[in-house]
Amino acid sequence: MSITIEEIKRKIEEKKLSQGEFENFVSKCESETDYECILSCAIEAGIQLEDKEEKVMKKPVGDGYYSEEIVEQYFHEIGLYDPIKKEEEEEVVRKAQGGDEEARERLVTSNLRLVAKVAMKYSKSGTNYIDLIQEGTIGLIKAIDKYDFEKGHSFSSYAVWWIKRDIINSIANRINTIKIPNYIYLQNRKIKLFEIEFLDKNNRKPTYEEIAEGLELEVDEVKKLKEASEIGVSGMGEGSETYLGDYNTVEKIDSELNLLEERSRVSNLLKKVSVMERKVIEMYYGLGEDGKCSLKEIANELEISVDKVKLIRERALTKLKYAGERLWI
Repeated sequence: MSITIEEIKRKIEEKKLSQGEFENFVSKCESETDYECILSCAIEAGIQLEDKEEKVMKKPVGDGYYSEEIVEQYFHEIGLYDPIKKEEEEEVVRKAQGGDEEARERLVTSNLRLVAKVAMKYSKSGTNYIDLIQEGTIGLIKAIDKYDFEKGHSFSSYAVWWIKRDIINSIANRINTIKIPNYIYLQNRKIKLFEIEFLDKNNRKPTYEEIAEGLELEVDEVKKLKEASEIGVSGMGEGSETYLGDYNTVEKIDSELNLLEERSRVSNLLKKVSVMERKVIEMYYGLGEDGKCSLKEIANELEISVDKVKLIRERALTKLKYAGERLWI
């Protein structure tokens, strides 16, 4: 990285950092610790990232990337949770950070609309929309642990950065057979969005020179960025999903959960989810005395739809994955 953490902090404090410089630096920041440090300095200085993707990334993906019925069910479900009132927020956050699971659950559920909104902007990446929401929820949970109320900004304004980070990291990890740094992925994403807008307006693709001018980049830099992106994609074949070893898939989490009975911390993990979520997980993975149940059997037992069971299971897996990363997975 051409600029150090200390240099960026100094520029922030002296208010000599342009919006473009800051956005470029954040996109290159691989370390979560460094990201947290810079984020804290930036928010204290009142820096806000401009969301230039809103105009283009405003529609969900086409057929094949999500089940419309499941998405509609999800939005219906998160609509049932009331947002936390401003005067309550500090108390709820402090309780959550102090180990109160009910407070943590409330903080997560009340901010699921925010996760869904951020995930929608990245839904054209080719990744399942519900998967993006799951990754964004993990970022939301990280934000709960890292948030400092004393700095004076709202929880949601802080959390959105972590939601976006985990979604971006997830997409970058899924699409690259050869590891490409996230900042290259992000820069290529900007190029792609510019190309879409340019094509809509001019009925032709832009030249390298036009891309460079529009994004304030050097022509050589545009060429190198596109070449780097093509290298990552060219290595992908029919077996790419197996080669990628995508840790974030439900199947991978399934295999870990099948071993939970042999681990002494299973009871502690299951305390991280709600009563309903725990019931679904126990029935689906056969963690109780009755053995494994199908989605339909669980739906009949709990008197809810199969799609509802799927949503509850996916939400629980997201929480268990994050809790597991902190413990032993």
